[in-house]
Amino acid sequence: MNGTMKTAVMLGIRKMGFEERKIPVPRENEVLVKLEYVGICGSDLHYYETGVIDYSVNHKADIVKAVIRIG
Repeated sequence: MNGTMKTAVMLGIRKMGFEERKIPVPRENEVLVKLEYVGICGSDLHYYETGVIDYSVNHKADIVKAVIRIG
């Protein structure tokens, strides 16, 4: 799969943006997934507002994804 993908990136505290990035090629024992839907949780909002993540918490993303390619 060639081309670019649109990515949401945090540019600073309370500042989000979008960037076009090259679609990565999965290496051996990796998969490329496409995010279909993404949810936002309280931890995400805390990071957006303060820029601080509590690494003692196991962060899980609320996402729906599809496998696109296997390396």
